[in-house]
Amino acid sequence: MNKRKKGNSTQISIRSRTTGEWDLIFKKITPAGDSNLQSLSKHIRREVLKVKNRLNDVPESVTWMGGEKVVMRPYLDNSIIEDIKYIAICMKVSEPEVIDRLIITPLLQPQP
Repeated sequence: MNKRKKGNSTQISIRSRTTGEWDLIFKKITPAGDSNLQSLSKHIRREVLKVKNRLNDVPESVTWMGGEKVVMRPYLDNSIIEDIKYIAICMKVSEPEVIDRLIITPLLQPQP
């Protein structure tokens, strides 16, 4: 994580997201008339405090995701690979990023 300090705050760099992804994020977290970056900072602060409190109350609810990093290399039909390439071009991201953002990350989200 890239960081730069200024007074009582530290600027961080969040991994690259598309303009469309940021638009969706800001639509969800930014009240009318507020700055996108200020809203993002407030949202991150709130969520970090929630995670910290959850970690203190029920550590296994947060730490279960620990362990070594593992790379998975599944085989996919060539027709699906072509579809992934098409989606990646449309999204202007890499092919692995398509799989990560649209297929894998949603599996990690809490289910309703």
